[in-house]
Amino acid sequence: KIVLDGSTSHGTAIEGSDVDLVVDTPEMVTEKVRKALVKGLEEHLQGAYGKDNVVCRPMAGKLGVSLTVQ
Repeated sequence: KIVLDGSTSHGTAIEGSDVDLVVDTPEMVTEKVRKALVKGLEEHLQGAYGKDNVVCRPMAGKLGVSLTVQ
């Protein structure tokens, strides 16, 4: 399950805010799986919005990404 997190989910986002997506999994995942997830999300979103328009960064302490769509 992918969950919206951060300021966007709390209704406090401002223009230019990033969007935080967290993947809720029933069990812990390895760092290899985490990196594959970030890469897969980035490639999918870049395909939808353009490679130069999406930047994904791993989120500290969570399985998910913080992304900026420009």
